[in-house]
Amino acid sequence: SGIYSCGAEIVFILLYPGTFRKEWEAEDTAKEKADDWLRSIRLLVSKMPGVSVFVSSLDIRMMGCEPAAFAGIAQNVEAYWAGQIQDMAEQVYSFPLKEAISNVGRDKVYSDKMWYLSSCPYSLEGMGLIVELLQNCCFWVNGRRKKCLVLDLDNTLWGGVAGEDGIGGIVLSSYGEGARY
Repeated sequence: SGIYSCGAEIVFILLYPGTFRKEWEAEDTAKEKADDWLRSIRLLVSKMPGVSVFVSSLDIRMMGCEPAAFAGIAQNVEAYWAGQIQDMAEQVYSFPLKEAISNVGRDKVYSDKMWYLSSCPYSLEGMGLIVELLQNCCFWVNGRRKKCLVLDLDNTLWGGVAGEDGIGGIVLSSYGEGARY
């Protein structure tokens, strides 16, 4: 991956568990998903020595009517995740996303409309909150502010993956399939 050779000083990993609804319904499958993510994070850290890596806390939220046991499973998995990140404290920093969401309120941070329009779970206010957290973490690590905006626009602003399909392979037009982009 290009991330290993780009010369990054800081890497942020923001995880959104909402796209994996089935995995969070049982504690064993939820912990398996968390362990998969943790293996990936350990690999990233091992290939990027000296780079500050921030990993978000998990906010597993109920989406409508859920079984009563779901809340307990979510709390157990969030605590398990926090403990695993704490065990990696010499390699990674905790990015307190869940705590910030709790302070502001989920109804202000999440947006079904934004999810429908762009597959982004956060409202504009939620994005502002995340940007503020990112800035604070960067300042904390470096003692100075830096400006950098990195976006993954594939299948968001155009159809296809520009790095794989090439410029001629992306879908973007004012009619047909490309009109939705």
